[in-house]
Amino acid sequence: MASSAPLTTYASLISTFTDFLTVAIHTILYERAIYPQTSFLSARKYNYPVRQSRHPKVCQWINDAVSAVEAELLTCSVDRVAIVIYAPESLGNKPLERFMFDVSRFPVIPAGEATTPFERTPGNVVVDLE
Repeated sequence: MASSAPLTTYASLISTFTDFLTVAIHTILYERAIYPQTSFLSARKYNYPVRQSRHPKVCQWINDAVSAVEAELLTCSVDRVAIVIYAPESLGNKPLERFMFDVSRFPVIPAGEATTPFERTPGNVVVDLE
């Protein structure tokens, strides 16, 4: 789980959010016992203990999903990101639980401006989360 940079550009904001989303997905999978809890290792993120899957295919699936979300976020075309837990096929494959991440308040920027520094105004503070 990578370290985040100061939130000075839209790209750094998205990178920080997707880093958090990765941690959130691992946590959801662990807390909801989607995979055996013994397949998770203890890690530390945001100065807090978290669980991270140690299965390479689960980690790859999470990284691929988060990369796809990141690509869409960089186009400023996303309002919400949903993580949905479905019942097994034998039980009808119906949604059991939905975790929603509202990103509708993220700034909308012109294409190609993802690395342009945010404008500093009075009361506007650059945040470093680590």
